[in-house]
Amino acid sequence: MEEGRVLAGHPGSSHPPGDPATSKTPATVQTETTKEEADLLERHTRKMKDKEKEKEIPPPSFKDALISVGTTTAQMDEVPETLEHHDSAPQDDEDGIPTITITNADLDRIRKPWSTSIIIRVIGRSFGHEYLLSKLQTLWKPSENLTCLELGDHFVLVRFHSQGDMTKVLNEGPWFIGPHYITIRKWEPEFDTSKAKISTSVIWVRLPGLPIEFYDKEMLLKIGTKIGKPLKIDFRTENNEKVRFARLCVQVDLSSSLISKVRVGNHIQKVSYEGIPTICFKCGLSGHKLQHCSPPPLPPRLQHQPKMQNLVIGC
Repeated sequence: MEEGRVLAGHPGSSHPPGDPATSKTPATVQTETTKEEADLLERHTRKMKDKEKEKEIPPPSFKDALISVGTTTAQMDEVPETLEHHDSAPQDDEDGIPTITITNADLDRIRKPWSTSIIIRVIGRSFGHEYLLSKLQTLWKPSENLTCLELGDHFVLVRFHSQGDMTKVLNEGPWFIGPHYITIRKWEPEFDTSKAKISTSVIWVRLPGLPIEFYDKEMLLKIGTKIGKPLKIDFRTENNEKVRFARLCVQVDLSSSLISKVRVGNHIQKVSYEGIPTICFKCGLSGHKLQHCSPPPLPPRLQHQPKMQNLVIGC
């Protein structure tokens, strides 16, 4: 009888038939199995999605690698996308030369720092940088120190820190360092020293007896273009405060024949020049012109040296 009771329960089990640990129905076991399979399936799906995302992310570019390295030592400014585009795909002109397109915004930005600058050249003499800077400081007495930059071919860019200081130098003159004349021109974009004339300078001209109806800004600038390159109209002329003569600031080539008359409609207008010296653009001295320049005398020790005979070595 005792053996029959044992056989009626679960063989090999010490739990009685009514024990909850052994009384699970097949439906309950099937439900737990389904949850485990669902968890496994979800984890598997998540892993597959992560792998697909890794495939979609491209490897870091050379620029990204450089930036990631640079940020460990110093902060680097990113190159604007527009510049990257121009550098990576420059447009070639018909000569096959790589061309960089410059926008109006670019021009405004790169030209603005030099808007209060002039370009000078001392005729007939070359001075050292420090000596020239010291002389100009003494000569012009600017409110702030000047900055001088050598451009080549004896041209020097002088940068003022105020518009008033530059205007003063342009309005006054002529200027000399000792006996040597200083040509002055306002800074201009794309100035090429190899093509610039050494005799170009800024001067003031007068238009005596100009009829009152021609005291018009546009008309005055048109007259100025016939004389040289107009830079400025005197404020008294522009405001009709002084009408005995009109006054213009122009840039001219002093080595060329200067314009003495201009025809304005039916009116013949006389042109006179203020404070213009007679300059020799060979030696840089005033008082004579290039065609009348004689070479300086030889030092005494060289005047009596015998001339060297031409020697022929070998026959």
